[in-house]
Amino acid sequence: MVWRPCRYAQRWPELWRPLTDHQRWVLSQALAEDGFASDPNRGEIADLAALVAGTLTADEFEQRAEWRICNAE
Repeated sequence: MVWRPCRYAQRWPELWRPLTDHQRWVLSQALAEDGFASDPNRGEIADLAALVAGTLTADEFEQRAEWRICNAE
């Protein structure tokens, strides 16, 4: 398993820097699965990186996603 920077890692490398190689791979795979309705922004990717790193709980991740949806409407 060799991690190669995806376009988001190239755009915001500071989000990938604190992660382990395995966490980088997991984050890249999660983004590749395209679970986002549109092109994810930096905040969405930062939250996903924090979830992968274990510094954000799944509940917090979901709550932040809901806030973004409510603020967009």
